[in-house]
Formats: sequence, structure tokens, C-alpha cells
Amino acid sequence: MIKKEPMLNVLFFIERLTCGGQQTYMLNILKNTKCFTIYTAYFVNGPMKKDFDKISKKSYQMGTYSLNLKYYIKRPYYFVKILMELRKIIKEDKINIIITNGFMSYFFGCLSKLIVKVKVVRYIGCDLLRSERFHFVKRFNKFPLHKLTDLIFGYEDILKQHEKKGVDKRKLAYRLGNLQGVDTNLFFPFSNKTTRELSRRYKLNKENIIISWHGRIDYDKEIHHTIRMLTFLKLKKFNQFTFLVVGDGPSMSEVKNDLQNNDLIGNTVFAGMQSHWYINNFFNITDIEVLLDKDPLGGSHI
Repeated sequence: MIKKEPMLNVLFFIERLTCGGQQTYMLNILKNTKCFTIYTAYFVNGPMKKDFDKISKKSYQMGTYSLNLKYYIKRPYYFVKILMELRKIIKEDKINIIITNGFMSYFFGCLSKLIVKVKVVRYIGCDLLRSERFHFVKRFNKFPLHKLTDLIFGYEDILKQHEKKGVDKRKLAYRLGNLQGVDTNLFFPFSNKTTRELSRRYKLNKENIIISWHGRIDYDKEIHHTIRMLTFLKLKKFNQFTFLVVGDGPSMSEVKNDLQNNDLIGNTVFAGMQSHWYINNFFNITDIEVLLDKDPLGGSHI
């Protein structure tokens, strides 16, 4: 008789449950991994909460005081409070593994290992030289969180960055098998009639090439590089394009100013924030989806 392996209790600890490439990627991995009982902890609620609730036995919202480490350094009471909340979840739900994502969840996840028995895994889906420069460049060895980490997985170039920093190769998962991080059932071609109807809905000129951006609009996203590319097209006297912006974010006003200053606002259509369930609509009316480099920071997990 074959002995059945016990299920592992896994806590996925993330900063925000917003609609992003990394949230969607991890949702699909966790959903398709049959040997885990999933629990979710997060700081900031968002539209993907219902999706994570479906796959989680329990969900916890941690104290939403701040996502800035300096806040907790100056207020040790809240620092300890978050750590004790995490310790309680790990002990009561018998958590075996914490999978962390952004720096704050990773930071508290690593510290929890000092006070309770648990393994810490980090998924990284972006270039830390940009998104976590304050720690990764200046304080990586001064505060060696990687020594408290059992496994790091994600984009291959990120793992190479860690290897150059002296992280133990045995902790870097270059190959994790065929992880199902993308729900391919969401992506399929529409009929010509449906595509035409969608184009009319968003008032897209059928004579133009549709160049689209999908993702959160923030200072560290490649949309700024995309605008420079569109400016280059204008300088080359090519104007037969529409820039379709799907998403929203804290840098939207900056992006609109940039488009205005470069005479691109007349070429731009803003579709606003959209559920990841409807992204296929926009792929079907797009001619060119711009991914300007190999780093997945711009949502290229989709």
C-alpha cells in the first residue's frame, strides 16, 4: 500500500490583492498545486480578494498601517504587532511554508522564522535593481534576509542577480518544473464580428495600428519607455497608430502630461482599470502589445 503524503499548509503572504501580473501568476500556481492547503495573508485589500478567497481555507488582513519599512522602524509597537499576528497565524494554522512576494511580506516572513518554526520561500517577478534598489543594492549584505530564506524562485535574471550577490545556489530554483502560472483558457481568438464591435465600443480607428499597454501605471513600469517609442514614431512622421492604455495607477497624471507634452494625447485611448478576466478582449483588438525588455515588471506574465 502506497502511503499518501500529508498536505502542506502554505501561507501566501502578499502586500496588495490588486489586479496585477504577479498576483495573477501566483493565483494560478497555487490553484493548480494539489499538495497544498492554501491560506492567504495580505496588507491591502483589492479586487482579487474574491479570487484568493476561493482557493484559500482562510484569509487574513494584517494591520494596514503602512507598506513603508521606515514607518515600522519609527513605531516599534506596530512592528511587533505585525510580527505577533504572523506568529499566531503560523502556529494556529500549523503553517509549514510561507510564500512571500514583495519586500514587506518577505521582511516580516523572514523575521517570523526567528520566533517560530516555518520555511520561507520568496517569489520575485520583477527586477529588484529597480523595484527594491534601497535594499538590494545598498543593504543586501548588511541585512542578509537571504540567509533566513529557504528558496527563491522567479524570473531567471533575478536569480542570477542573487547568485552574483553570493546567495547559496541551492536556494535558487532555476527549474521548478512546469508551473501553471498562466490560465491559458482565458486567451482565445474572437470572431471578426466581435472584434469589430469591441473596436467600435472603444472608438478605435480601424485604419490605425493599435499599440497597447496593459498593466499598473507606476513610476517603475515600462509605460514610460513605451511613450518614448511612440514619440520616435511621431518624429519619423508616422501617425497612423492608436495607443490603447488598459490600466490605472498612481502615475496616471504624469503619463497623461507626458503624452500631452509629446503630442500623443490625440493618439491615445484610455480604457481604465479592467478585471484580468476581460484582458483577452483587449488582446483581440490589439495589433502590437509592447514588452520592451525581458524583465516581467510590466505585466508580461499575462
